[in-house]
Amino acid sequence: MLKSDRLPGAYNIADLSEMARRRLPKGLFEFMDRGNDDEIAVRENRIALDRIKLKLRVLIDVSKRSQEISLFT
Repeated sequence: MLKSDRLPGAYNIADLSEMARRRLPKGLFEFMDRGNDDEIAVRENRIALDRIKLKLRVLIDVSKRSQEISLFT
C-alpha cells in the first residue's frame, strides 16, 4: 500500500465524513453528504446498514478450513 493510499485516523464512515468535510469546499461537501432533498435514500441506507451484524469468531480452530466450493451440482 502506498503512503498516499492510507487514511490515518479513519476507522469508520463518520471519520471519513469528517475528513471530507475538512477537505472539500462547504457546498460540495453538503451536496455529497445530504443525498437527495428529503434525505430518504440516506435514511434508508443507514437503516439497511444498521441491520447488518458481523458474527465474531475468535479462538476457533481454523487449521482444517477449506476454500473448496461446489457449483452447479
